[in-house]
This record gives sequence, C-alpha cells and structure tokens, in this order.
Amino acid sequence: MPHDLTLAASEAPPVTVLPDRFVERSKNAWGHCDSIVDLTPLKSPQCTGLFILETWAAEHCVFVQRAIDATSHVHEAKHLNQTGNVLFVWRFLSGHSMGRNGESPYSIYRGSIAMRDYSRPYDGVQSAAVIQGIVFLHETLGFDPGQHPGLRVFHDGSLLAQCLHAEFDTVFEQLGAGFRCISSDQMMRIKSCIQFAIHGKASKADVRTVARQALKRTICINIEQNLGDLSFSPKSILTRFGTSRATLFRMFEADGGVRNYINNRRLYRAVLQISKSPMTRGVISKAARDWGFSSDANFNRSVRRVYGTSPNSLFEAPIQSVPVPKGSRSLWTEQRTQLMKRGQDAYAARQPF
Repeated sequence: MPHDLTLAASEAPPVTVLPDRFVERSKNAWGHCDSIVDLTPLKSPQCTGLFILETWAAEHCVFVQRAIDATSHVHEAKHLNQTGNVLFVWRFLSGHSMGRNGESPYSIYRGSIAMRDYSRPYDGVQSAAVIQGIVFLHETLGFDPGQHPGLRVFHDGSLLAQCLHAEFDTVFEQLGAGFRCISSDQMMRIKSCIQFAIHGKASKADVRTVARQALKRTICINIEQNLGDLSFSPKSILTRFGTSRATLFRMFEADGGVRNYINNRRLYRAVLQISKSPMTRGVISKAARDWGFSSDANFNRSVRRVYGTSPNSLFEAPIQSVPVPKGSRSLWTEQRTQLMKRGQDAYAARQPF
C-alpha cells in the first residue's frame, strides 16, 4: 500500500505526485519519444529490448526514471516546439553518453549530474542506460535560454554533484517505495541546488579552478572543430595553446588522456555518421576513413571496445515515426503535454497585449 510522508502541522503542505509505469518492447515504445528526439537503436550485449519508463508528476515538474537500450539520437528544430520550455536535470545510474550540444562537445558518465535545455539542438550516442531525472519548466527555475548554457555537466566529486546526488537518492528511494507525497522542504532543497547551479557564481578562491575549466572547454571545442583533420594531435594543442604536457595530461586525466579523448570523439562521430544510414553499402568503411581510423580492422577493434560488438552488427534499421496505438499512450505523454501547456500559458500571460 502506498505511503504518505506525514509532516508537522507547522510545515508547508507536501508536494503530491501522480505515479505511472510504462513497460514495452523498444520498437513499440519509440512513438512515446518521437516528439522529443529521433532515435536509431544500437545493438550491444547490454541491450535488453525493453523500454521502461516510470514517472511521478507534480505541479511544476515530472520525476523520471527510465531504462533504455543504446541509441544514437538527434534533437533538432522540428522537436523544439514540443519541448522548448523545459530543462532536464539527470544522472546515469548506469551507462554514459557522448555528443554535441549545438557545436559544443560533451561527455557524461555515471557519477555526473547534467542539466540540458531542450530549446537547443543536440545529438549524441548513448549506451544502454538507466537514468533518473527531473523535468522542470524554465520559469519554475528562472532559467533564461538567452543567458544560460544549453548544457551543464557537474562531474563526480564536485560539491554540487554531491549535493544533488544526495537529494536524488532520497527522493527516488521514496518514490520507488510508493510515497505519493514528498516534503515541500525537500522539493525546495532540490530546486535551490539546481537554481544555484544555474545562477551561482564561483567564489574568488575558485578562480584558478574556473580558469582551468574554461581553458579545457576551449580546448575541447578546438578538438571538435579539428576532428576531421587527420594530422591533428595532442602536439597541435600544445602548439596552439602554449600549455605544458603535464598540464594537458592533468586536464584530461579523467578522460584517459587527451589522445584517448580525441580518439573517443572521433569514434562517436563515426558511429553517429553510420547511424544516419546504417543499411547503406560502404557506409562503415567511409565513416572509418572520414574520422581518421587507419583501417577497417582498427575501427572494428575500437567499436568492439566501446560497444561490445562489430560495426556490422551495431545498428538496426532507423526507427521511423511509430504511432502510439489509440488508448495505449502513457501517462508520461499526458504529463509532458500538461507541463508544456502550463509553461506556454504562463509565457502568454506575461506578454503585453
């Protein structure tokens, strides 16, 4: 029997949530996603064929837990009208993702907390994963797409990631146990942590760290712009940015070193290229050549290392727009529609006549 979180009379009323659980074979579930993103499924030993989506809808947000197979994904202009006023804050319980938010590269691993603005285009390749997250309206958090980045990643070990992990641990444990309410204080703590992540400024004591992070972001963008140049190497970075080898190593130590980072970015771009027409003859060899792999055998080894299977076995046919059968549309779709409508109504109310 579901539990309610009882509060002292002096506290603010708890936040009520409406639960839903949706389980389908993957190919029958894509219709629930096609307004958000175009997907091409990957095959790997970690894939189960199941799409599991659990949601808990509150007034101004939706808590989400989902298990999804490996995919390549593209969120572009046609999706923005459906999702353009929400922010998704999430973590991987298992799995990882690599891609581009606009032109900026990103890598998100287990242990990080990520915040994505769905009013911006992005693409990526994601392993089979279990994800926990919260969908917020922009206005709930005071998020302004014109002022704030489209993607922020707070890596494992950062103070903000530790705080949000603690809040996620508590709230998803309660929701999974059947709680129909969560404490308004807890909801306020979650929002406050996220708002600090959006609006907070580094203290003077963090200037050196912030500068180092800014330099790494600049180097990563430069790497992304030069991935197609097969002569581009760590030496090119040292020459352009004047940094020492030791500094560059420390900067990319968590990525296995800068050379490994470059190779993984090229692998991601090659896999994404294949995903756009996986059934086309010669597409694998062309992608391997385009992104600097010395031979098909070398590319094969790299794909097996990351995805556990060969390039020839990596993809199924791309998923077309699959209509959701009448009467089977999940509550999550309705929740998302209602959440978006609240945001659109609030935006319209603020506009001058």
